[in-house]
Amino acid sequence: MRPLPPVLAISAFLAFVAATTSCSNAPPPPPPPVPGPFPSNNPPAVDALIKKVTTRYGTAKSYRDKGTGTTTLASLGTTRLDFDTAFARDGGFRWRYTNDLLPGGSVRRTSAVWSSDGEAWNFWSELTGKTTQSKSLGMALAGPIGVSNGLARIVPELLLPNQGRSTLFIGLTDPVVRGKETLSGVECDVIDGGILGTEGSTTIWIDATGAIRKYRQTMKVDPSKLPPPPSQGSPGGMPTKPFEVVTEFVFDPQFDVEVSASDTAFTPPS
Repeated sequence: MRPLPPVLAISAFLAFVAATTSCSNAPPPPPPPVPGPFPSNNPPAVDALIKKVTTRYGTAKSYRDKGTGTTTLASLGTTRLDFDTAFARDGGFRWRYTNDLLPGGSVRRTSAVWSSDGEAWNFWSELTGKTTQSKSLGMALAGPIGVSNGLARIVPELLLPNQGRSTLFIGLTDPVVRGKETLSGVECDVIDGGILGTEGSTTIWIDATGAIRKYRQTMKVDPSKLPPPPSQGSPGGMPTKPFEVVTEFVFDPQFDVEVSASDTAFTPPS
């Protein structure tokens, strides 16, 4: 089989590594019913922050955000992702993101997950031009979890606990509250932890209200231990030695603000 052209090879490799690493420790959550609390060996300070976060998002009457993310992968460069969320507890939900397929932003594509009634969940990808419908949020998020470098499992799952337990904190190992830091004038508690089943670290910045302001994950990837990529050609020039993938998301959350039906609606372009 002939090698892929360099541009397509880089895009394919970035997507493959993102999907492999972000999904390895956080499979899509099962559909409801919601399981009860589970035993925790976390320090009390960590559990208190987790409870503050899950309560803040899980009881919000409405929510909006806009934010950005970056993923830096070895010598291949940095890709950017822009996202926004609109949610009303008694209305609809829409989560949308646009990401680089290649470092530098020369090729970008948009995807969205939305529901008007909390029962039928839709996922549309500009890359395929298709809309798929699911019966739960977890199933709708299964597609974009890898492509969004794990962003899909942060805010959407927290806002809708009736759709299944959030996987955000489940994969943390040996978490600790490192202290406080100020981000753009907002004081935050900082949680540090390892990643279950993977060599790397996760850091989450949480403000006094329980809102997530920043998320960073560093994963060490050994190409020799990755599962074989799909047989779409052999991407030449890709990393062969262990390298780091650093993903970071910055959020601008707004709780209990006005969110209309038009805000949560999404119509795929024709």
